[in-house]
Amino acid sequence: LVKAKLAEAEIAARNASQSSTSSTQSAVTALEKRLLELQKEHEAKITELNKANKVAVMKSEDDLRKQLSSAKKELERFNRESKSSKRTLAESFTYSFKGSDAELKLIRKERDALQEKVRRMEEEYSK
Repeated sequence: LVKAKLAEAEIAARNASQSSTSSTQSAVTALEKRLLELQKEHEAKITELNKANKVAVMKSEDDLRKQLSSAKKELERFNRESKSSKRTLAESFTYSFKGSDAELKLIRKERDALQEKVRRMEEEYSK
């Protein structure tokens, strides 16, 4: 009787184990199938995004090329215009003083003092 119950328990355990194994195996198979589907979806999405990104990059490059071309043309135009027109500054200026002789002497004295001060400072800093 004990042996029969033991054998019956073994059979029940084996059946439960096989049932559990088969349900686990079917769950694993379903998960693997879902994983493959997700991988395909992700690959398709990545491909789509790469195409969109490539289009955006090409558009940006095209815009930059147009801007560069425009800037080069503007620079060439500026260079042509600046070559054709010469701009020069006067090399010296002449001033005439309209005041009394005393004022002129005072201004010259101040000028000479400032020039001497500049000379001394240049001499001092050149050491």
